[in-house]
Amino acid sequence: MHSVLLIDDDERFRKSVRAFLQKEFGFLCAEFADVDDAVQKVPYLKPDLVILEVPMGIEATYQLRKMLPRTPIILFTMHESCRSSRLA
Repeated sequence: MHSVLLIDDDERFRKSVRAFLQKEFGFLCAEFADVDDAVQKVPYLKPDLVILEVPMGIEATYQLRKMLPRTPIILFTMHESCRSSRLA
């Protein structure tokens, strides 16, 4: 079974994405509202995919990449004009 680490401060969004991934693909999802908490749990979770919000995740992406060099990381934003999204 594939596992996904989902990081976003919007609880409703996390719950929606989690429900979709579990129902449609059978993925096991771990969700966090806080990037630091998620990064601390990575060694135990060993996710197959990481999904995180851009404003929360630029710095965390560097940490996650070191810890999970072969794991895909999807960055997203809900904001149309987000400077961070251009940096990603």
